[in-house]
Amino acid sequence: MVAVPTAAAASSDRRVGLRAVRALRRLLETLEVIQVDDARRYGWSWQEIAVGPGEAIVAARVETTTLERSVLNALRPAA
Repeated sequence: MVAVPTAAAASSDRRVGLRAVRALRRLLETLEVIQVDDARRYGWSWQEIAVGPGEAIVAARVETTTLERSVLNALRPAA
């Protein structure tokens, strides 16, 4: 089990902190895949996805791979 980020940051055991970083990175990547997939499903262009409110255009870097699709499908509630 991964400690909450604040507890992991305060831990003297760097392994705890590094595990928390990896878990947060996986969560962030999963959330990004879900949001991009939904935006594409609703007809958003890659440019619309790449531009956030008040931000410059950035490269849309998400590629929906087979693995990402399986993660996405596993997280979606059954219809």
